[in-house]
Amino acid sequence: MDYGKDTRVTLRDSVERMIHDSGAHHITYAPSTLTAGAPGATPMRERKPSNKPPTDAQVLTIPETCDLTRLSRASLYRAMDNKQLRYLKCGTRRLIAREDADAFIASMRVPV
Repeated sequence: MDYGKDTRVTLRDSVERMIHDSGAHHITYAPSTLTAGAPGATPMRERKPSNKPPTDAQVLTIPETCDLTRLSRASLYRAMDNKQLRYLKCGTRRLIAREDADAFIASMRVPV
């Protein structure tokens, strides 16, 4: 099956194509807005930005750092595990000092 340049296909389109290919005449299913890269692929969830205004706090939570850096949680945890981003440990929580978040952003800058 050729999807052309855009490989994002709605789940509904995939189901309709499977019905057409199988020769079935009727099937009932609930409409869905899930999207997948290809039929049968697991849909990706988009990270929703928080509705909170930018914080001037000295210590940031992971979601606040995600909003500040525009990176996903997985990318932040990977940076922390690779010791590219320093963090504070408070029990089981990881908190990021604002100065460490700013230093991490500055370290990502590509020299021209």
